[in-house]
Amino acid sequence: MSERDGGPVWRRFDPDDDWPALLDLLCACYAADVADMEFYSLNLRATRDAGHSAVALDASGGALAAYGVLWQGRFLASLIHPDIVDDRAYDRLIDWAVDAIERTGPGREYLWPLVRSDDQRSIGMLERRGMTVADTELRMRRGLNDAVESFKPSHGFTIRSMDPEIELNDWLDLYRDAIGDRPRAIERWRRYRDDPDYRRDLDLIAVDREGKLAGACTATIGRLEASCGRKEGRTEPVMIAVAHRGIGLGRALVSAALTALRDAGMEYAALTVEPDNAPAIGLYGSLGFQTVYEAQWYGFSG
Repeated sequence: MSERDGGPVWRRFDPDDDWPALLDLLCACYAADVADMEFYSLNLRATRDAGHSAVALDASGGALAAYGVLWQGRFLASLIHPDIVDDRAYDRLIDWAVDAIERTGPGREYLWPLVRSDDQRSIGMLERRGMTVADTELRMRRGLNDAVESFKPSHGFTIRSMDPEIELNDWLDLYRDAIGDRPRAIERWRRYRDDPDYRRDLDLIAVDREGKLAGACTATIGRLEASCGRKEGRTEPVMIAVAHRGIGLGRALVSAALTALRDAGMEYAALTVEPDNAPAIGLYGSLGFQTVYEAQWYGFSG
């Protein structure tokens, strides 16, 4: 590892030259179960292609010891190789993020680092810097080895795969209706349909008798995760139009997505949900999902 003033040196991440090494780092973090669930290959490619600020820490033999990225200029996420025991690596990463933010003007209070609730070492370092938990998300997972109970939609609805060439704009409108007008997320999901890992058979929607979109559950499988031996797919986002809630469409869509993932050889399904979304948490819990840990966004307390 490079050293400067007794500590590790971070350098700018090269999205072309460093990409294979980043995937190796991610696999190592997967194996040790220290990577946050949002570090899945689809998100990594979106980060690489969207021009987010990112840095890397070299190890021997061309490997990466660590990686950090500022999503949207303020949300700091990182991968630290499980063999790295030197706290200075993460400490210097926070320094880089603070410097990067202050160069754009808003000040260090703008920084929100992401850590897992079971990462006590990183949490301790953030708290010593005067940071506290500012927001949380739940990371949930369920096994797929057991049979998945099937729930058929009622009221004349049908679940099928979406045709993105015809129905993508309707899907994006549903996203705005069900989740909100989030331009960055909407654009990311638009690009996803051109991603090499996109599978139309997993892009599920519920339509009424006239073919109008009423709900959706997009399941995803990453080839990178499969190459690491991580047979885990995702079942998000789950969206139900406001006018069609409370009639079981969400349950039918998620159970169909779970069955599709199991049939594709996956052993687990994972998702993220806001902790104040009680209806969604209740639905996922009834379908066998359990909270694995909290994703904690830290911020400066003042």
